[in-house]
Amino acid sequence: TTEGLAYLADRILPEVDQIPGARGWLVLTDEATGEAMTIVLYDTEADLVASREEAQTLRDLVFQRLNPTDKPLVAECHVALARVERMMPEPAS
Repeated sequence: TTEGLAYLADRILPEVDQIPGARGWLVLTDEATGEAMTIVLYDTEADLVASREEAQTLRDLVFQRLNPTDKPLVAECHVALARVERMMPEPAS
């Protein structure tokens, strides 16, 4: 939802930007279902591991505020291949 994206942009993603080793993030949405996925990229696996507690705190805040019907799914993956030509602008608040 627009409210959910605004909350992420204003409250959660600035906190993600402060996590040591976090180098960027993507928020993907499915407009048909209203589902969303956030991907955070880290410098190293050690940075990811060190961020687990803070990341869980942020997920809890999102869960409390947006009250989704499903519990968030968390997966830790390695980037095998990547190419980014341009990034979309951040949503307007």
